Amino acid sequence: MMKYRIEVWSIMNKTENAAFKNDENKTASSNESSAAFSIQELVDNTDSADIRAFLIDVLTDDPMLLQQFKLKMRGGISSDDLKIYKYAIDRIGKCYADKYGYISYYDSRGFYNELSEFLQKTITEIIDNKEYINAFQLIRYVFIALGNIAIDDSNGTLGALACDCITLLQTILERCDPEVKKILYEECKSLVVSDDTLDYLQDYIEELLFSDFSEEEFLQDKLVFSAVQVEAFLHSEEDCIDEYAAKTWAKYHLEVMRQLNFSQKDIDEYCKKYIDLSDIRKYYVDECIRMKRYEEAIQLLEEGKLVDTGYRGLILAYSEKLKEIYAQTGQREKYKDELWRSMLEYDPGDIDTYKELKTYYTADEWEEKREIIFKQKDIHRIDHLYAYDGLYDRLLKLALEAQGIYYILEYEDLIKDLAPEKILKRYEEVVRKKAAYTSDRGVYQEIADLLKRMKRYPGGKDLVQTLIAEFRSAYRRRPAMMQELNRV
Repeated sequence: MMKYRIEVWSIMNKTENAAFKNDENKTASSNESSAAFSIQELVDNTDSADIRAFLIDVLTDDPMLLQQFKLKMRGGISSDDLKIYKYAIDRIGKCYADKYGYISYYDSRGFYNELSEFLQKTITEIIDNKEYINAFQLIRYVFIALGNIAIDDSNGTLGALACDCITLLQTILERCDPEVKKILYEECKSLVVSDDTLDYLQDYIEELLFSDFSEEEFLQDKLVFSAVQVEAFLHSEEDCIDEYAAKTWAKYHLEVMRQLNFSQKDIDEYCKKYIDLSDIRKYYVDECIRMKRYEEAIQLLEEGKLVDTGYRGLILAYSEKLKEIYAQTGQREKYKDELWRSMLEYDPGDIDTYKELKTYYTADEWEEKREIIFKQKDIHRIDHLYAYDGLYDRLLKLALEAQGIYYILEYEDLIKDLAPEKILKRYEEVVRKKAAYTSDRGVYQEIADLLKRMKRYPGGKDLVQTLIAEFRSAYRRRPAMMQELNRV
């Protein structure tokens, strides 16, 4: 049972245990129905004054049990009650943290299970009691605690708990009256701009703010609020521009403009004002394409390549969008030119672009055109291009000149018959180099595997036997190596 999962029947169970404390002959195991029946009998046969006295003693000793009892009885929540709940939240984190306050990957699952149960059981019951403001305060406390906790979050514990919190907040918004919703709106705004360390969890609150408060008064306020946030991130007091935050809030602003039915002219003007924010540029390009303003979209994309030079992902995105426009408008030559620019500048050696370019030329033309590509420096994975076009002699040269034998292993079936003696020699060089240094069993297994591959080549078996004999003599003090050599 989780530490804070407390059911009312446990109170009655304590009563039963106390009554039969001295009965050592009574069996400890009974089925669930008979246990419930005996508890019912016990309660029915016990004076109400005794039950009240016992209940007071138990609730006095256990603050969390008292809170659970108050919720069951639909009692209100005081400021002292909130402190007890917050203490319970803190205690869950401390329970799973080490002496340095860090929650490991192994303990993160237990931490998630217990805190999630607290959210789903305790806070849900608070919501059911219509204590909406108090429920929000506790959820807010959880958010801030998650933002400050030291944890191995490899399995997404924080994000999962944040989703639980957002689901509860949405439940509150569905049930509460307009006045409470106004209070919660202001609370969410304050949480978004607070100095509390929320890190990426703040994104969850921002998304809730802009997706769940859709009434006119909220939309008008969000329009102003988002505009202020954009400027704040672009012109901070420290002169430190947070472009990611600025473009995020600018997109929120555009969403609100859409919801308030702003004119396309107003939307265009806003986009132009913040066109140097990459996401706004992409948004405006899509708007232009939707309205078939293709030349304007092309100009925006070409300008974007200049503004965002150095950001490879953005340049490629702009290039892909240009190709989309050229394909849509039937501009075949411009489409081909963009393919060349992508191949030579934006993403040299991309195999998909290479394949597409090839379709624009005859076989004879392509033999000449591809040399332009091969002459470029820093081509990413040129081996893919050689293999695709069947240029196995070049692939062989690349493999033999490389420091390791990655290319030989990758393309062995394509090149092994072109120069078997050279490839075998390259294997020998690599195996000798690996064997020369004391290492772990993993490397010895790798040596054994390479020796096995060498046996497939003409003269390979004899060479392998020679190397094994040499290694047994030179490295006889390495038992792990000797064991791996036995596999060969």
